[in-house]
This record gives sequence, C-alpha cells and structure tokens, in this order.
Amino acid sequence: ALAASWRREKGGGRWRFELRRNARFWDGTPVTAYDVATSWENAMTLDTTIDSVRVLDDRVLHVFPEQRSREVPHALASPMFAVVKPSPTSYWFLGTGPYALDSETSGSPQVRHSVTVRPAFGRKRPVIRFIETSEEEVRDMLERGIDLIITDDPDGIDYATSRSQYTTRALSWDRTYVLLSTTRVAKLGAGEPVGEVTPEFTESLARDAVRVDARGSDLPVWWDDVGRCAVADDASQNVEPPPVWRYQDPERDDNLDVDTPPLHCPHILFDEGDPVARDLAERIVALAATAPDASSDAQAIADVIPGLDSRITARAVGETTLARSLERGQDFAYIVATMRRPVDPCYEARQWLRRAPWLGLDGAGLSRAVIPLVDVRSHVIARTGRFGLSVDGYGNVLVVDEMLEGR
Repeated sequence: ALAASWRREKGGGRWRFELRRNARFWDGTPVTAYDVATSWENAMTLDTTIDSVRVLDDRVLHVFPEQRSREVPHALASPMFAVVKPSPTSYWFLGTGPYALDSETSGSPQVRHSVTVRPAFGRKRPVIRFIETSEEEVRDMLERGIDLIITDDPDGIDYATSRSQYTTRALSWDRTYVLLSTTRVAKLGAGEPVGEVTPEFTESLARDAVRVDARGSDLPVWWDDVGRCAVADDASQNVEPPPVWRYQDPERDDNLDVDTPPLHCPHILFDEGDPVARDLAERIVALAATAPDASSDAQAIADVIPGLDSRITARAVGETTLARSLERGQDFAYIVATMRRPVDPCYEARQWLRRAPWLGLDGAGLSRAVIPLVDVRSHVIARTGRFGLSVDGYGNVLVVDEMLEGR
C-alpha cells in the first residue's frame, strides 16, 4: 500500500517500485526509498529470497530477487519486510499503517498483555484495544462485553453459540502440528525404509487426542513442494547428525557437550504453553506403551518413529529450552506447529532448517523428515450488529465499518 506502482523488469530478475507521494510515517515524516532500503537491511540477511535493493531516488527503488519471478516476490509480504523506522520516544518502531500505538499494559490477572491503538494521521476511526488473555478467561471476557474474540477454547465457543448477542464463525484451517523425530531422520539419512503416517491415524488423533477444532492433516503439505528452493544443501552444510543414541536433558547446560554420556529415557518435547502439542505428545506416549498388535494406531506410530518404545515420556519445556534442543537435535522427538499455508514456502523452509538443521541431513529436504499430524483452526466470536467482518483466504479476520454486500 506504500507503492503507487510496480512492474517486472529483466524477465523478473528486477522489480521496480515507485512510492506514493503522500506516504508518511506516523510522525508525519515522508517515507522515502532510502527508508525502505534501511528498514529491509536486517530482513534481507535472514531471507535470502531477496538478494539486494538499489535506491534510484527518493521515491523509486529496484528490488532484485534471488531467483527470477513472474509475480511480485512473496517474501515482501513477510512481517519482516514491514517498512518502519526507530522512534525517538519509544522502543516501538514507527510504522505507516492506518493505526498507531497509543499505549500498552501487562500483568493483570485476566489480561496478560494489552495494546491500545488510535487512528493515525487524524483520521476518524474507532480506538481499538487488543487484549491477550488465557483460554480460561474467554467466558468471563464475553460476560464483560468484549466485542470480538479469536479463540480455540471449545467451552467458550459453545457458550457464545448459545448467546443471541454473539455470532460465531469457524476460521480457515491455519496451523498444522507436526512430528519431528531424530531417529527417523537418521534412518532416512542411512537410506533405510521408514513408514509414513496414514489418513486413518491422523483422523484418529484429530478426533480423540486434541480438544480443539481439528482434522487429520490435509495433504499435500507445503513442504512437499520446496525441492525447487534448493534450501536443504545450504542449510545442512557442516551439520553433525543428531545424537540419536543418547537422550540428554536440554535444560542443563552441562549436558550439551558432545561427550556427555546417556542420562535418562527419551522424551517427546513440546512448548509448555501449547495445549494442542501437549495433547498430541501425551497420546503418542500412550500409544508407545500399547502393544502394536493390539492397536492399529500404536502400529501406525511405531512405523513412523523408529525406536519408539514404552520408555518414552512427554515433556513440557519453555520456548528457549525447546529452541536449543531442536537446533541440536538433542532429544528423541518434538511436537511443534507450523503455518498451513505460508505466503512464501521457500522462506518458511529456510526457517525450519535454521531452527533444526539436522532435518536436511537425509538429502530429501523436508518432505519425508517432517510428519504432519493434525490441522487446527480458531473461531471468531463477534458481538452481533456492532461491525462487519470479512475473512481472507489465510484466515485473517478483517473488521470493516459497514457490512459488505449484505453479509
């Protein structure tokens, strides 16, 4: 929206953007091509799909993608490429959008974090307060007269459905929970056969294991189509295979040395703040303790994860601990979430291989290393008659001043 025009040049090897004459930051200063290039410097070091940027004058710049593209490079839709500049009075950056930050608070019993935004540039629009709360507070927030909630909480959704003053709507399937197994990658790297997850098994997980709106992962998945990106070879250079023969405690720094001996039984790690990951990890642990010949689900998961047995335990860890263990492949397996439809699959694949470089060691990229389990989606609950809502193809909720075409 900052651009007045753009066009493809040199067969898609260069894109020319011209900024709007009235483009402004929140403080009223003009947005120049130099501001755009400066804002993108850090993003280009993290996302190699954009090779470089050349500023021609105050309003015109050339963007050079790493590979020729007939469409505007999708990487530019990433939040990393938002055009911002430092603020002299706040640690928040100055943006260019229709709303500017007014204040923020955190730490109350019901509200973890709250941000209030006001219309920028003197426009007449509502003041909006964004609130982050726990799932346990959804019903209380509705009773307090909240206007809109996006939630996974089935109890809150059922409660809102029974109240005439609220309208509920399921959003798009936007997250996929996946299983990452160090033993599986080791088998793939050695050229040995491994099983694949079945639709019957994933549907069973969606139906019986998780408590939110879920379905068995819908195939094909986005990482099946990233071989053209050539990301695995670069990301896995000089990466040692994960230490699948021992299972260390990732919360202890003294266990991170490669010479550390075995300590305990293997874990499936997951983020302690993610209830869906917890449900999935605990179901896999339960199936590991079940004889494969007594349960088709137990047989299915045993085929997918080499070496799975009754010693496995589910373990909740903090975000930092999970990231550290995942990067080095220190534990047996992991349950994590990914976007179901990323804007730029090539960029997302690079991010995966930075988080867990060992996933690329089998030579097949992510296709067989990452096992999809379930897709989940949130619901939007809105106070009836207050405003219009629209939902785009990625599941983003768009609040509009008036109802659109009677909807």
